[in-house]
Amino acid sequence: MTKTRSQQLALAARERVAQRAGTAGGGIARRYRSRVAHLAIWIRENGLLQTLAFLQDKAKAAKMEGTAGAAAKSSADGQLLDDLAEVLKRGDSGEHLIRTAESADATAYRLLVRDAIAACLWLKRCCEHYPAAPAPGTAEGNAKDAGSPS
Repeated sequence: MTKTRSQQLALAARERVAQRAGTAGGGIARRYRSRVAHLAIWIRENGLLQTLAFLQDKAKAAKMEGTAGAAAKSSADGQLLDDLAEVLKRGDSGEHLIRTAESADATAYRLLVRDAIAACLWLKRCCEHYPAAPAPGTAEGNAKDAGSPS
């Protein structure tokens, strides 16, 4: 049975978000969740390339900062960029997705924008299924880090 484009996006988004939830101790990182919630709006308001460049810039800037908080920010932005590329099946990295969008003609770019918005909405829906991961500085986050049940 063939799957519609929406079903394919939904399955790919579910797989990527489930991976993120598994690496975040059963929840989705707050920054990742926040970015996903706004991503489709940003694409509509600012354009796909500008939004992808923003995520890439934030990931690089946070990486260069070098603190633990910056590493989490960098990780969330970079992961989201990679997840979007993977869900759209446009390569395995955000950089490849950016190059694809840059080199697309007008028709291909419009299709990519449409698919990216649909993928963002599926990523958002899938994130809503998982709880937010506790912040490391909170009592709940410290208890999980220490290995005690909560």
